[in-house]
Formats: sequence, C-alpha cells, structure tokens
Amino acid sequence: MGSWVSGARPVGAVRRSPPPRPRGELEVDDARQEIDLVIRGCDLLPSTGRQIQLARLLGRANPPLFVHHPLICKSGGVKLSKATGDTGIRELRRQGVPPSAVLGQAAYLTGLLPRPRELQPADLAGLVAAG
Repeated sequence: MGSWVSGARPVGAVRRSPPPRPRGELEVDDARQEIDLVIRGCDLLPSTGRQIQLARLLGRANPPLFVHHPLICKSGGVKLSKATGDTGIRELRRQGVPPSAVLGQAAYLTGLLPRPRELQPADLAGLVAAG
C-alpha cells in the first residue's frame, strides 16, 4: 500500500465539470485503491470528519490520513482557482516552468519559504513539518 495524493471535495459535492460524480464515489475509489494519504487545501478541513465517517461506513478500519495545506491566494485573500481563470500548473508547465520552480513558488506563497526558490518534492515534507 503506497501513499497517493487524492483529489478531494466535501462529501456530497458534485464536480463542476461533466460528468458529475455521485456522492461518495471518491471515497469508494480511495478505498478500492487503498489510498492512505490525502493532501488538500485547508478550505476542505471542515468536511474531513464526514469523509472519515463515510470511509468507516464503507468498511475501512483505517481511513486515510488527511493533511491540509495553506491555500495560495491572490490579492484580497481570494483563493486561486482555475474555475475563475487563474493560471494552473498545467499552463505553467506548458510555458516551460520546471516542476521544482512551480513547487518552490507554491511553498513561498503559502509561507513555507521566505523567498521563492527551486524545491524538490523530497524537501517539501521537511518544510511542512517545520512550518
């Protein structure tokens, strides 16, 4: 069983883009794939208890560990969102921005780094633990 980053939405939410997914489908998928780590934005913290309860109702003795990261916000404190036209990682990669630079910028914008710098995924865990 390996760690995997799972997309997450509040229980009962439906994706904005078609096709809509039935309630609880994400939790069923996570259980089937033995997902044991879910990393998502802190705006989803209030739904975590319900998702753990649903995982237990689906028969999971050990629900996944949920880790919530700070949101990256634009001016005014509004979170960045592709739904409102903000640039996503895919666009940055198409522009040739290396993954280490994207990760470093995200770590800087969430307060994990004092200034932007290239960052390797293996270094991120130490920053989160220290943060």
